Amino acid sequence: MTTFNLMTNLGGVPTASQLTADRYQAYIKDNANYLGLYFPDHFSLNSDNPSKGFWMDGIPHSVDPRAFKLYYLPEDSEADNYSTWSESNYKVRNGKNVRGLINPNSATDTIAFVKPAMCWNGVANGYGGPKYSKNMIMNTS
Repeated sequence: MTTFNLMTNLGGVPTASQLTADRYQAYIKDNANYLGLYFPDHFSLNSDNPSKGFWMDGIPHSVDPRAFKLYYLPEDSEADNYSTWSESNYKVRNGKNVRGLINPNSATDTIAFVKPAMCWNGVANGYGGPKYSKNMIMNTS
């Protein structure tokens, strides 16, 4: 998560000027202060990280230009550094290319679905524990 924080919204280089292909435009957020969707029952809140509990549902307004050389966005199979292993692993485990958030008070009721394609997220501090058993965004089992 530290790497995510260091690469996100620092340096003032707009993501739209880096990722110019049409496939990215609908996902790029135009507000630099936007943190994403808040899921306090599915992500750890035991952190001093300002983005704790949030899932970035797209690509932040600005990202360090080196970030997209190091990491690719989920399901961006046209990226130069895309891993075909990741694609086959993701589809085998997931099957629908969407992830669910299970109701914290139920073992089976899904309360929301999130499509992680083209979403820029780091692994949250405090990953693991009881909240993540209800979080199929991060849990790939």
